Amino acid sequence: MNKSEHFVASANNYQFLRPQDTLFVNFKYEDCLRANYIAFQNKDYSNKWFFAWIDEVIYTSESSCEIKYTIDSWSTWYQY
Repeated sequence: MNKSEHFVASANNYQFLRPQDTLFVNFKYEDCLRANYIAFQNKDYSNKWFFAWIDEVIYTSESSCEIKYTIDSWSTWYQY
């Protein structure tokens, strides 16, 4: 199995809306529906990687959507 088979999209320079755990992304709604998990870095935590389950994808326009997520505590904090 090729690792890229499961890769849906990549982007950078996004802002987080706290405390809602929501991202607004410039991906098509259909592409976001194909994903169930995200990984991102947070500058407030020395660029630490955070991993999260996608809870909901909300259509906002033809080329963007809103992603609501829940942090995967095990994957995010296991090494600490």
